[in-house]
Amino acid sequence: MTTPNAGTRRPRIVIAGEFSAGKTRLLNGIVGRAILPSHVVSTSLPPMWLKGGEGDPLRHDTAGTWYELTEFDAIDVIATKFCVLHSDAPVLEHFDLIDTPGNSDPNIPAECWERMIPYADMVIWCSNANQAWRQSEKSVWEEMPERLRRHSVMVLTHADQIPDETARDKVQRRVRREAGEYFQRIEMLSALDAEGIAAFAQRLLEDVQGIEELGGAEAPDFNPARVMPEVLATGRDVRRPRGKVIVPRRMMRTAS
Repeated sequence: MTTPNAGTRRPRIVIAGEFSAGKTRLLNGIVGRAILPSHVVSTSLPPMWLKGGEGDPLRHDTAGTWYELTEFDAIDVIATKFCVLHSDAPVLEHFDLIDTPGNSDPNIPAECWERMIPYADMVIWCSNANQAWRQSEKSVWEEMPERLRRHSVMVLTHADQIPDETARDKVQRRVRREAGEYFQRIEMLSALDAEGIAAFAQRLLEDVQGIEELGGAEAPDFNPARVMPEVLATGRDVRRPRGKVIVPRRMMRTAS
């Protein structure tokens, strides 16, 4: 399968939504493996840009400097614009995925995720099915660029927590009535439904093919000539030996 503008760059899909809406679990499900930790106890993560192929993990700070990414727990979320991870997951041959902090996370300013929106060609907006499409979410989408409304999808997450089919239908009808103008479609998914997530990932491949023009902003050079070693507040140089694969201390080894 090919993607539009294959000679220039891959389309970019930003995964966004409210705090604890299941964004990272959905991303891991789409990719088919636990690339990002779903539960981080002592810290939150900045935007994580997932690209296909090989490359060293990097951190790009708000001043435009690149650093080696050595420890997830050591990331300065406020000073980080985004981090870059590479994977050989098949879906990443067709598009990039960008995971973002929750827009209502009390510990992270909204600008930490909002700054990734200009790079997006499409958005997957995650909304907890138990309290779907709150006023705060509507306020966000009223400010979204029109180009993203045409190509974005809302996913009502945690569908397994609404076991009654009648209740699910009621939620979906309400959300489609109230939010349908902002999205090309609205779906309900559970991270526990591997078959459903796989089917959703396949639909994403079709979605990016339908984007005639990739309107996302130009990204920084992902192969910078100079990368600085990361130094923690203690002054300890945490550069890693070449060839060593870092494993986040809280990374889940099984798909969520």
